[in-house]
Amino acid sequence: MKFIKLLLLSIALIFFAWISPLQASPMAQLPTPLPTFEELQTTSLKNSENVLTLATIILPQLSKFALVDELAEKYTPSKILSYDRAKDEMFGIIDNQAGIVTDIYASYPIRLIGRGDPSQEAGKLKVNTEHVWPQSKGANKGNAQSDLHHLFPAREDINSERGNKPFDDIADTTTKKWYRNNTVQSTIPSSGIDEFSESASTKFEPREKVKGDIARAMFYFYTIYRNQADKEDPNYFKNQRQTLCKWNQQDPPDTGEIERNQAIANFQGNDNPFVLDVTLAERAYCNT
Repeated sequence: MKFIKLLLLSIALIFFAWISPLQASPMAQLPTPLPTFEELQTTSLKNSENVLTLATIILPQLSKFALVDELAEKYTPSKILSYDRAKDEMFGIIDNQAGIVTDIYASYPIRLIGRGDPSQEAGKLKVNTEHVWPQSKGANKGNAQSDLHHLFPAREDINSERGNKPFDDIADTTTKKWYRNNTVQSTIPSSGIDEFSESASTKFEPREKVKGDIARAMFYFYTIYRNQADKEDPNYFKNQRQTLCKWNQQDPPDTGEIERNQAIANFQGNDNPFVLDVTLAERAYCNT
């Protein structure tokens, strides 16, 4: 018995010695899940909530076309759900927080009671599925249509208003419609202006808090489905690239975006690498 106690004490001492560097920096966190292939390295940085975290650097030796090609090779999903099932998993699990689903553009919440088909239940509440990369620009068939990394719940009127308009920053004086929660207005908001998404004649601007999320979904889609996208419109991504690069820098991934990425990976078997590594967009698309 004495030997066992000594053994347990030794194990405890080794364990506390191992974790002591983490205790010295109480805000540090181990990455979850840990990187799984040899190209990954780790580095520290601050996210948008000013929490010091350990972030992954993916394929640090590559940039531009070589990086994009390797990302497509490594992160193309191994399995894609049918479009109907993808929508149901999005409304029923991925974007469902204790029965509440919140739309991407207006932060409009709906409550699903969980009876029957989740996407149909959401549809009755005027919320449907937004393709951040529009179906008419190459996301209307095959895996691209139902890849969850670029699908989001959206108020159906905002989804329709956005259509296939490219993303961009809009001067407030040229905005035609402003969207927040369950409202729409044509005048410049007197308060909380950053909480509104905006639509103009030829472009669309999401609310400030999700601009980075939108940018990283766009980078993902173009990386994985580039040929399909360029076939429909070779200028669509190119014309938005600088705006998306800016949004990616201004709005880094927060906890919600990281958790959503992991939830999607549980269904598709792949991450959005632009959520895992905030340097990817710069190295792949922005420093040109």
